[in-house]
Amino acid sequence: MNQSSAAQVIRQDDIVRPSGEAAGRRFQHITGALPDWRHADELVAHWCEMAGDLPAPRRRDLRPEALRRSLPYLVIFDYTDRDTITFRLAGTSFWEHHEGELTGRNFLDLQEDGSREAASRRLFGMLEHPCGIASVNSTLFESGQCGRYLIVALPLLDDDGQVAHSIHVTQYDGQIHLPSHGRLRSMGVEHARYIDIGFGIPAVSAPY
Repeated sequence: MNQSSAAQVIRQDDIVRPSGEAAGRRFQHITGALPDWRHADELVAHWCEMAGDLPAPRRRDLRPEALRRSLPYLVIFDYTDRDTITFRLAGTSFWEHHEGELTGRNFLDLQEDGSREAASRRLFGMLEHPCGIASVNSTLFESGQCGRYLIVALPLLDDDGQVAHSIHVTQYDGQIHLPSHGRLRSMGVEHARYIDIGFGIPAVSAPY
């Protein structure tokens, strides 16, 4: 089995933590609200360091060399409007599991029937009230095979300081094996909730 098809195993001694007292406090605040966060440690640590005093880091300030372990499992979304949330970046793990490049595709076009509006409201809710999202997601392939994975998502700023992007790190549950079961047919969410990154969370629960 290809190594990237299995769940990442992060030992306690391997957990990445941010440098700096303020970033460390924010890291503890965010990870303390996550039910399962070890797969997200590297991203959350770097996110906290780069954010500084800002609500979130600028997308341009993220350093790939600080996210080496996470890169295959990362996704970055661009938000155009309520009907268009585009894959700006999709790590190599997604190419392997989904048999194809996702960059440039509209994430909402991949949603299960009836869940498109909820996905849009959930993700735009993260941007409009800066917060994170922890979710349990599912995928359906052309073969009928399903996959299940955990996602932690955090907002990102554009060059003008507006919250206009988000970054997501995935942890597969280890049940997906290569070669994959055909192209990705649809995506869904089994459970989702907003995560406080220092500004509270929306009054409305994350829709799914």
